[in-house]
Amino acid sequence: VAIFFFCFVPYMGSNYDLTPDAQGGNITRSSLETLDVPDEVQPSADRHWIVNPADCQGWAIGVAIFPALILTVLFFFDHNVSSLLCQAPEFGLKKGSAYHWDFFVVGVQILVTGILGIPPVNGLIPQAPLHTDSLCEKRFKLRKGSTNPSDKVEVIVGCHEQRVSGLAQAIFIGLTLLALKVIGLVPIAALDGLFLYMGVASFGGNSFYQRIMLFITDPTRRDARGLDFIDKVPIKVIKWYTALQLFILICIFAVTLTPYADCLFPCFIAVLVPLRIHALPKLFGKENVDLLDADGEPPDADCADEVTELEPVESAEA
Repeated sequence: VAIFFFCFVPYMGSNYDLTPDAQGGNITRSSLETLDVPDEVQPSADRHWIVNPADCQGWAIGVAIFPALILTVLFFFDHNVSSLLCQAPEFGLKKGSAYHWDFFVVGVQILVTGILGIPPVNGLIPQAPLHTDSLCEKRFKLRKGSTNPSDKVEVIVGCHEQRVSGLAQAIFIGLTLLALKVIGLVPIAALDGLFLYMGVASFGGNSFYQRIMLFITDPTRRDARGLDFIDKVPIKVIKWYTALQLFILICIFAVTLTPYADCLFPCFIAVLVPLRIHALPKLFGKENVDLLDADGEPPDADCADEVTELEPVESAEA
């Protein structure tokens, strides 16, 4: 509802005068920028739909290998992370292996989009895990070791695994091709707000976010962060490990904002793999790193009946 509301705000009253549509397509610093979409479905360049590799010179194909490798790293990382986050142990999925079919489908789609010369598809972060989270049934239970009735934590007792919602999303995305002019009226600010919301919504239960919050959390309330390793890893190690992660995140984000170097950021992401395997265990100790980087725990089947009668948690749809 909020998305529809803020999409209509620029077209209410005198606000309409600030839209590109009212200004004859001219965009100024005071304009409310909207999505730039074509008027019809056709290649943006003067070419046929099917890309013929024979039209490219040999040297061009050779040069294209380097950016292709970068895109391969990006897509491998993006889709694997999306898939792993969707199959996190805390969701308690019974059909997690079904995501291997998604890899196959994405591979076929990338082949088709390459032949057509259009942008390829890949997994989405954080939309994919948020979608799985929205399918979960949740309840409250008392925090382990607590006798305070108000000290409850949110637990997942089951996930409604199905492909209907995912298929419906894909169908609705495809239907947007029939309403390109309407899509072109959507303010970019509304989409920015949507993406910001999805990012903030993914903070809940995120270990990295919870560890950042430890810097400003009262020492007597650290257990409230719900981190299993809080009593197993020295707090100094946790903070230094988190600070290093935050520094790396800022560096990679800075690279994405740097002209000409932004296309290389997948290479920096690839470097994180040997960094995690070889460097971090030497800096912080292998046992500490394994605990800090451990997967979540699956739902406790024994406590499912215990929490069924407690207050349900309404999941936000992604």
